[in-house]
Amino acid sequence: MKTLMYLCLCLLLLILALVTSSLFFLPQITRYALPLWLEKQGFEKIHFEMSPVAMDRIHLNQLCFSQTDVTQTLHICLDNSLLSFNLKPLLQQQSLPSLHIEHASIQIEQHVLSEQETQFDLWLSEFINTERLPLLPLEHLEIEKLTFEWQNPNQHYEIEGRLSLNDERWYSNLHVRQQGQSLIDAEIKVTQSLETYLLLNYEDRPLYEMSGHLAHQEDHWLLNLGHILHADVAINWLQTQHEITIDLPEFKQAQLIGSTHILLPDYWQGSLIESLSQIQIDASLGVHLDLSTPHLQSQTAQLMLNATARLESGQLKAQLIEGASIHLNELTFGDFYTPSLYLQLLSNLELEFDLLHGEPWRYGPSRWIMNGQQPQLKALDDLQALPLLLSLEAGNANTGVKGRASIPSLRISPPGRTLPILSIEGPFQLNKTRDSITGRASVKTQDLPLQLDANYQYNTQGAGFLNWTLARYALQGQTPVLKRFLPELPAKLDLAQGNLTHNASLRFSANRWSLQANTELTSGVVNYGEIYAQNVDWKSQFSLDSTGQFQDQGNLLLEYANIGLPITSSGIHYQYRGNTSNTNTHQLRLESQKLFLLGGEIYLPAIQVNPLNPNSIFLVSIRDIQLSSILELYAQQGLYGEGTIDGQLPIQITPLGISITRGNLGSVIPGVIRYTPSHGVGAAASSNIGLRLALDALTDLRYTLLDLEVNYQPSGDAHLIARLQGNNPNWQQGRPIDLTLSVEENILDLLTALQISNRITDSLDRRFRR
Repeated sequence: MKTLMYLCLCLLLLILALVTSSLFFLPQITRYALPLWLEKQGFEKIHFEMSPVAMDRIHLNQLCFSQTDVTQTLHICLDNSLLSFNLKPLLQQQSLPSLHIEHASIQIEQHVLSEQETQFDLWLSEFINTERLPLLPLEHLEIEKLTFEWQNPNQHYEIEGRLSLNDERWYSNLHVRQQGQSLIDAEIKVTQSLETYLLLNYEDRPLYEMSGHLAHQEDHWLLNLGHILHADVAINWLQTQHEITIDLPEFKQAQLIGSTHILLPDYWQGSLIESLSQIQIDASLGVHLDLSTPHLQSQTAQLMLNATARLESGQLKAQLIEGASIHLNELTFGDFYTPSLYLQLLSNLELEFDLLHGEPWRYGPSRWIMNGQQPQLKALDDLQALPLLLSLEAGNANTGVKGRASIPSLRISPPGRTLPILSIEGPFQLNKTRDSITGRASVKTQDLPLQLDANYQYNTQGAGFLNWTLARYALQGQTPVLKRFLPELPAKLDLAQGNLTHNASLRFSANRWSLQANTELTSGVVNYGEIYAQNVDWKSQFSLDSTGQFQDQGNLLLEYANIGLPITSSGIHYQYRGNTSNTNTHQLRLESQKLFLLGGEIYLPAIQVNPLNPNSIFLVSIRDIQLSSILELYAQQGLYGEGTIDGQLPIQITPLGISITRGNLGSVIPGVIRYTPSHGVGAAASSNIGLRLALDALTDLRYTLLDLEVNYQPSGDAHLIARLQGNNPNWQQGRPIDLTLSVEENILDLLTALQISNRITDSLDRRFRR
């Protein structure tokens, strides 16, 4: 700055001295006087050529001179300069009509980097006035070609262009190069009323436009500026010229439109930073853009903000005013669409930049809201996820962004289904490179007394994870509520009691994902119509990935169940695996297990079956089933038996259901059957000799053989062929008895009947009558 001001003053003195000497002294004396004067001013390598002086003009063929000190070398050269003058205005007003310079070059080579700050002591009002543009004792100055070159050990800049100045307007058109490469083109205009205009072009496209007005008010100057930044061109310029990559979407068109009101002090004293500290800035900014990326499109986007700024002791302190907002219209992201979406600042945001030490810029706490028209997602009937509230903590550019996010009301409705309305809240953090977000979230709903705690991570490469945990969910009284959201639950099902816990982890990358989930039910009581089970414990480990491969393995323990027959279990261990895209791959594997039924045991072998297309045969072994327990199921008055039943049942499972062919059950040791008929049955036997003989024989039948052939169809129909051998010591002197019975029964109906204790059939009576 000092060098340029000094240079301008020297040129002005040179022009006045040249005219004066040419008029009042001989041209020959001028040719020697001017180089001598320049030499006394500290310049060297002086070369001066001029043509003979005319009455109203002076033609300088060439004037070149240099100056060198410890820090830099200055070289100035003017070629083919024509100075027009008039004696009377020159003497009275110290002004000249015009100076036309064909080529002016200025070269500054800085040898060492100066660490000393430039000091100011000036009044702008003495330097600038609105009656005449400053530093011009000329009515018109025209430089057809101006070249300015500045370099230091690290940088090299070249400016080339045209300059036209008069007392009503300054105009310049410049081309700037850095390190020999084209940097930018600039067009500058300043009028007598201090209206200014600046246009920066890059590759023949407008990059930045600025227009404004400077006015003096008491002890300061007010500079009002309007700005247009073409962001798409600016981003390309930063990437090409400065290798600064900004990871932003591609824009069809992007403009930042704003205004700035700057209060400049009239008196500047001290260093540049000290002087700039007195500047006050109020700014507003709007952004208009068409946004388009491979995944995200928005027809129009707008950013509106108001801000104030002030420099204090080398600190630029800015304040973003409440109400600043970003608006996106017709936003599309894959299957996601919303007509309008905006992000708005709910509190003033303080920003601070250290201009002296280059420390990371800092920002204060702030609150934001994202709202607009509810988004749409093709896979959902309804999605209500707005508003989204954000609270950001104070921080700096190197620490990332920390804050809390909350969605007070989130409704997700898959096709044909309504899910509970959720509320989500929790902290999050963006890392300092702004390419990864991590956080935690608490998910609650008023419809169900449950809470999910989650943590997550996501980065810009599309990779991350989501973990969630359901600590404890008490099922008592929750079945009606669950059926509202899970309509596929059977109407007869009642989850009467139990505690459910669940945790899961979803991990994903750009093109794959995997899910791991663990679920546990403890102390469960489950009713299904008249069927019920108590003290149910269930553990499940489930996995699923993006290829469709899944696996569910676990353990089911029933302390007691009643399906019409009381059953307990040693534990059912299972594994279910396959691929969701191919039902033929589904396989359910049950490990061998033992059920306890009617005082005996049922042994189930390990089996493997496709539950969606079953086709399997296996053998079930029965041991020590108590005959007394079987007979008690009928609750037939006067019927009693003792003995144990063993056997094997060949079970076949097909898509039609379960069937049994020629299963065999029988006694291992002798037993007894006693039957005392009711009055009605006895009356019927008085007229039926066969029935009376059978009833007499059963009063105390000591059997040595009890054999039962079992045939069962998927419809539930069973055909039982029973054979009894033995004797009754009190009937016909112990005469041998050999009795065969053929019984047809629907087992499903029988089990239904047995589930209701007060519904006892008279099937045994009817069998005896047969």
